[in-house]
Amino acid sequence: MDIQQCREYFLEKLREKLKDPEFRKIEGFPIGSDEDILALSDPPYYTACPNPFIEDFIKHYGKPDEPKEFVERYNNEWLLEKLNFRSPSQVRRDYGLKKAA
Repeated sequence: MDIQQCREYFLEKLREKLKDPEFRKIEGFPIGSDEDILALSDPPYYTACPNPFIEDFIKHYGKPDEPKEFVERYNNEWLLEKLNFRSPSQVRRDYGLKKAA
């Protein structure tokens, strides 16, 4: 599987997950259309909503005993090329994606 096929695979998985009403109830879920969330996302590495792939990502790249610290560091400190070298938190602020109440 090449990188484009991988992106398409995970985008489709995220698209399916966005249809789940229970997923949308997760604290921190942004108010935005599915297409906006998909356009801002680069799954499995970054999603503009709570990342449904994060557990697998942490198992592969992070330390399982500190997932909260990893997620916080990822969202606030990692600068992603797809996001023009901005952090996920900065993109959410820039695009006005708000956390659901």
